[in-house]
Amino acid sequence: MRLTVFRLLAVVLLCGLVVPAVRAIPEVDVRIVDIRLYDDTNTDLLVVLQVYRDVSSVERIIVRFVDPDTTLTRATIPFTNLPFDANGQVRLRVPISNLPAREFLMTIEAQNPDGNLSFETSTDIDLSFFAPAVEPLPTTQPTTPTDSIGIQSNWMLIVAAGGILIVVVVAGFIVWRRQRKPAEPPSVVQRTLSADSVFISYSRTDWDTYVEPMAKRLTEASIPFWLDQHLLKGGDDWMDHIDAALRGCQRCILCVSPDALTSRYVKLEYRYFFNQAKAIYPLMCRPADLPAELQGIQYYDYKDLDQLIALLKGESASATITAAVIRHSPGDTQPDALTPIDTAED
Repeated sequence: MRLTVFRLLAVVLLCGLVVPAVRAIPEVDVRIVDIRLYDDTNTDLLVVLQVYRDVSSVERIIVRFVDPDTTLTRATIPFTNLPFDANGQVRLRVPISNLPAREFLMTIEAQNPDGNLSFETSTDIDLSFFAPAVEPLPTTQPTTPTDSIGIQSNWMLIVAAGGILIVVVVAGFIVWRRQRKPAEPPSVVQRTLSADSVFISYSRTDWDTYVEPMAKRLTEASIPFWLDQHLLKGGDDWMDHIDAALRGCQRCILCVSPDALTSRYVKLEYRYFFNQAKAIYPLMCRPADLPAELQGIQYYDYKDLDQLIALLKGESASATITAAVIRHSPGDTQPDALTPIDTAED
């Protein structure tokens, strides 16, 4: 009986220690604590991050400014040798002198020593709030009553001219905004999908070198496509958007690389297209061995991107472009090795 009582007391004590600890676990990996001007030069921002995980796993932080109209990256600023304090906060000095004073989507990514993504967050930021202020005009002390009257007259003229200039500028800006036709958003941020939309499955480590240039080429070719670069990874509606895109798109470009084939999100995406018997176009960005389920699908080298674009548009770049999707039945033999699509003339 006494042993049973001691066991019950031990269980109650353990629950009292574990439950508060579980409740103390933060719901996010990182949060932006503060954004303000670094100093009076108005050329740099101070970005303060609070990290809720082991900061020793963070090797590098990359700050990107993404144009919300085109979703193209305007600036990429890497940070190493990160000075984390005892509370897991880090202060980043982010230069903005080369960026226009307008709205951007600022994304912050952290990578571990292996170069893989540790966590990510983003926020909308309007750099016009941090534009340099107009310095006041210098004043002089009058030496005589006559000089004082002349200086006062000059100041009145300057103030009047400045007021007129401000009215003209504001009126011109209002007219320009009303007459300006909003640019059509590129398909990279389209929210309405069609059967012609191409789903792009990729690893974020391949974005700058391979995926973003490919997105520009597809936009120039007027090929509708969908990717999740404009979405916050891990956000409330992130998986909902991806699920809708997977169901709505009938074609998928799989950007093949070692990082992509080890990503559980990329696996989820291409396996959905495979299981639904939808078209998959593997694009070899970096050399990697394709998994067994993709062994029956021919692939494109990245240098042959023009041929893939021509195939997606339904316009063959040559008379013998082979179909990009070749599925093998269970009785067929698999090819000994994967080779790029042959485009030579017969």
